[in-house]
Amino acid sequence: MKLFKSFKVPVEPSVELRFNEAVLSLHQKLKVLDVEQLNVSAYSKKYFKDYQRKLQYSLEACAFILMHALADAKKQLSEITIVDYGAGTGVLAMLAKEVGFGRVVYNDIYDVSCRDASLIAHAAAAKADDYICGDVSSLCTYFKHGNFTCDTIVSRNVIEHIYDLEAHFKELSAIPSDKLNLFFATTANINNPLTVWYTQRIQRMLEYKGMANKWGKERDTTKPFLISRQEIILDVMPSIEQAALHQIAKATRGLMKSEIEEAVLFYMKHKQVNVKPASGCNTCDPFTGNWAEHLIPIQTYERMFIHNGFSFSVVSGFYNTNYAKKWLNLFTPLVNMMIKILGHKGTYLSPFIGLKGVAKKG
Repeated sequence: MKLFKSFKVPVEPSVELRFNEAVLSLHQKLKVLDVEQLNVSAYSKKYFKDYQRKLQYSLEACAFILMHALADAKKQLSEITIVDYGAGTGVLAMLAKEVGFGRVVYNDIYDVSCRDASLIAHAAAAKADDYICGDVSSLCTYFKHGNFTCDTIVSRNVIEHIYDLEAHFKELSAIPSDKLNLFFATTANINNPLTVWYTQRIQRMLEYKGMANKWGKERDTTKPFLISRQEIILDVMPSIEQAALHQIAKATRGLMKSEIEEAVLFYMKHKQVNVKPASGCNTCDPFTGNWAEHLIPIQTYERMFIHNGFSFSVVSGFYNTNYAKKWLNLFTPLVNMMIKILGHKGTYLSPFIGLKGVAKKG
């Protein structure tokens, strides 16, 4: 069975064949894996089952990411050290292992995901070489203490949640590497009006209604972000007037707890609000800084990549052609064809985009 018909394959035929075989092999393993029999959290079980429901598309999307990350590599596949950043249940890392990358490093900030992903990958016989729990600083320490270099960092639906991207890219550029390749896929595609509409629905829900327990981590608040910010303000200034409470809570949308507290202290001293809300409907969990699908202009990503010594390009993603609702599959192949024909303008139709950069270091 030949895969990858939905997008332009950026690697040579022999490598494409290797990916094709790896996807089919991992598909068989994950399709029959009963996660309910594993000693993993309810959170990881829910996410893994969601992957299983759209397994072929998920694996092809992971292959898309890995192949694009390989396109500029000068090393043999077996010589490349690759990091799956913010890896969650670890499907992308499992595919990297199945394909034959030399060293596969799983990384996630959530300790529950790190533990669970290792157990799931063991059950699928596709364990990464290392599991690193922590943020990009932990990853940098891992490579420095190990006295070896990183070749490639990839992620799927992670970059739109990172609170301080400026600091994130600065730390990425410090990871030991001769030539670091980055490829970050994100569904927060600001160029696609349909994606923006869907994403803003999620943002409004989290801002005003709160998070459903179905998808939340234990560390995430389930309260509306607006209410959480009001509670933070009241903790600092219990006697605040109602009008000022609403004004500051609205103005601090997109800020974390410490910054909200600073805004309240400034208001107490000057009777003025010195902050502005995040652009559009963008909002974040004020306790963790986890953005709700942060919609960022592509030009902003470009500036951050280039400022930190990386080249920058954007790759258009593709739609699922194996929906359970069969009628959808009559349209998505046609849209995928249009995305391929449009080239760089395909981002205005694509459901996700890939942000690609390469840094050369001495």
